[in-house]
Amino acid sequence: QGAEFEQENHLSTLVL
Repeated sequence: QGAEFEQENHLSTLVL
């Protein structure tokens, strides 16, 4: 879960 969250967080940061 942690790794998946990190990946999603990175994409979210790019979007933001």
